[in-house]
Amino acid sequence: MLGLSAGCGSSEPRLYPLSGKVAMDGAPLAPKPGETAFVELSADAKAGNTSPHLPRGVIGTDGTFTIKTADRSGIEAGAWLARVVYQKEPGAEDKNPYAPPKSLIVKKYSTFDGSGLRVTAGPDSPTAPEFAVSKLR
Repeated sequence: MLGLSAGCGSSEPRLYPLSGKVAMDGAPLAPKPGETAFVELSADAKAGNTSPHLPRGVIGTDGTFTIKTADRSGIEAGAWLARVVYQKEPGAEDKNPYAPPKSLIVKKYSTFDGSGLRVTAGPDSPTAPEFAVSKLR
């Protein structure tokens, strides 16, 4: 029995709390029913982060989010690229209910490389800088 338990250490990465806020054109991004809004993070390999995870936080009606990694609260320490996804899901009024969601913000904010949004996570960084995005016009 001892031999079996010797290698049972947790291989899960250590996670640190991270929350933040998203503003759209100067006001909190406030998704409505039928809309999806979240922040997603990707490891910044150029800064040495090699995490394979894509942590995500759902944006609430007050514009705030809290990051989770694989259904666990928090994020691994390191540098991260961020993107914001804010979209309207197809509804009953749409002619094609299988149409893809329609983005409600400028497309560049929905890509890791184009958004310009970054965050450094760790034990001394529980809050992300406010992410500012622009409404699609």
